[in-house]
Amino acid sequence: MATEETIECTSIGPILHQDDDNRRFYEGFQIDSLSVHVGDCVRVQLEDKGADTVDAFAQVLAIFETSEEEMMVEVRWLSQTAELTTKLRQM
Repeated sequence: MATEETIECTSIGPILHQDDDNRRFYEGFQIDSLSVHVGDCVRVQLEDKGADTVDAFAQVLAIFETSEEEMMVEVRWLSQTAELTTKLRQM
């Protein structure tokens, strides 16, 4: 069984919205020198099988922190090449 690794990140900007579940929504988050904002398209590594990796692309729809102070990202998965920008297709 694989164990989850904790990744420390910080929110970017002020709280944009706080809902009834005490989730606090932000414009982005930062991990070291990587910044991700709502609307960005990102490549996500789904599996790591040694030299073979399985990647997918997604657009960030929301970034929020839970009441347990865990940062979460809601995304729209892109499944067809036509959904990707020219820049992402070349990656």
